[in-house]
Amino acid sequence: MNIKITKRTLLKEINNTMCHNYYYLVQGRLYNDDNTRLRRFTFVVWFDAFDIQEFFDKDHYTKNDIREYCNECAGYYLDMIVSYNDCKEFYRECKQTMQIQLNGG
Repeated sequence: MNIKITKRTLLKEINNTMCHNYYYLVQGRLYNDDNTRLRRFTFVVWFDAFDIQEFFDKDHYTKNDIREYCNECAGYYLDMIVSYNDCKEFYRECKQTMQIQLNGG
């Protein structure tokens, strides 16, 4: 099985006196063992500036740091994939992240 993130898109960034949050749409492909079939996936990850600072143990961070942390957060969801034919729970979680964003979460 091969998993590939193909695109990360910043959906929104909220930066005010209360918080600094990032919301990313993550898209990718899941290939079977011989790369003859694929399944597409889409989900949303969100995190805040404090998460990034804590992860890198520094006060200031770069766009590359944000991208790397976004990949780290995406890895949590990708770890739910058991196999190409056993990814029902993963897709259920993907759907839930999308519904949360559509409902204003």
